[in-house]
Amino acid sequence: MSRPNDKSTIAPAPADERRQILLHLDGGLIKDLKKAAVDLETSASAIANEAVDDWLAKRGLRKSDGNT
Repeated sequence: MSRPNDKSTIAPAPADERRQILLHLDGGLIKDLKKAAVDLETSASAIANEAVDDWLAKRGLRKSDGNT
């Protein structure tokens, strides 16, 4: 018989592990983001991560070193 997941025995995720979030964006913004990612040879996630980080930092809301 299998044992249910016991979260107390699961090690915490490393601080640099990426996590997922669902965002609803305008269609045109998504299209431009994907095109920019291809043109810049990077990922849409990397661009979005940088944009959110900059937005939070500009407002003094950045609470960590970028690994959360």
